[in-house]
Amino acid sequence: QVLPNDEVIMNTPVADRHIELDDPGVWDKINDAMDEVTTDLEGTGLRFGSNSPYPVAAKTGTAQVVSTQQRDKKEQEELPEMLRDHSLFIAFAPVQAPEIVIAVVVENDKKAPQVARKVMDLYMERHLSGVITSEVTDS
Repeated sequence: QVLPNDEVIMNTPVADRHIELDDPGVWDKINDAMDEVTTDLEGTGLRFGSNSPYPVAAKTGTAQVVSTQQRDKKEQEELPEMLRDHSLFIAFAPVQAPEIVIAVVVENDKKAPQVARKVMDLYMERHLSGVITSEVTDS
């Protein structure tokens, strides 16, 4: 959780449940697709992943607050703040051996990827320096 003063609160992950699929290849397809979000030239998260010091897989999204016909960015900026779209961003890193998973929703703004990047960078920096260890707690 990122507080208004940019302080980050880290929580110990809790293993909720294990998901099993009949075809394990489905996970590979999901991972590949999410990896392309940050690496493909047409990926919606390319700016997030283009200069990342670690490989990131992600999914971007938008949740409309009000439904209108096709809107352009200028129209979105002219709406009252409380009517602007929410931005969503989920990601995990590193891609081949995930150590962090993050989901960010920013209400009435399109900054979810930037918020997620700050949290992931801080986590990875602290994890790589040994300040944070990867421990999962089962409940």
